[in-house]
Amino acid sequence: MKWLILLLILCPALAWGQIWNDNFDDGDITDWEMYGDGSWGLVSDGSLCLEQSNMSASDSWAVPDAITDQADYIMKARVKVIGFSADGAIEILCRMDNGDIHFGIGHMTGFDGIYIYDDNNSLIADSMTMSITYGEWYHYMAYLNGDAVKFKVWHEGDAEPVDYQLSAIVTGWNAGMVGVRTSNASARWDDLIIIPANIPFPSLSPIGISILALMLVLTGAYALRRAYRRA
Repeated sequence: MKWLILLLILCPALAWGQIWNDNFDDGDITDWEMYGDGSWGLVSDGSLCLEQSNMSASDSWAVPDAITDQADYIMKARVKVIGFSADGAIEILCRMDNGDIHFGIGHMTGFDGIYIYDDNNSLIADSMTMSITYGEWYHYMAYLNGDAVKFKVWHEGDAEPVDYQLSAIVTGWNAGMVGVRTSNASARWDDLIIIPANIPFPSLSPIGISILALMLVLTGAYALRRAYRRA
């Protein structure tokens, strides 16, 4: 009975699951659409990852076919900055629909750091300086829930910040596609994940699936044992 009670407690939390993820381990990017003047492909960097290698490309972005009209969610990605050829940016894009909200790392005259860019009003909604080491992995996490958006970035190997470093109110973009983008930069992306905005990250993972399966097996075994003892 204890196992059954625990299963009933855990199931609602596990059932939400991921909306979408891509770690490129299948070696397939035919389900992505590429735009602009970049040069996109898969490279091996510990594992397979998506790379835009043309550092001089002024505006290049890639969009997965699977996400077409997403509204409220958390989007997370691993990102490696290869370098910049001029003032530029390395971003994830959210709610893409004739415009979008940009979350990224910027290298610009007088500014090196992270930002949220509101395409609807053509302004940086929030930003902060941050030192970025080229050739190393960072984690991006963007949060969108209604008009409230948040963003944080941390170096791989460091502890994830408890709080989001940036936050803003952005109106005009209610839902849309997601994507990744470079401007005058080369970068790599891996382990892109989207989950609902109203549950903690991460949600249902392979570990979560394994736990759920184990709980079901143990619950069944307990029921059979009880039935055998009564026989």
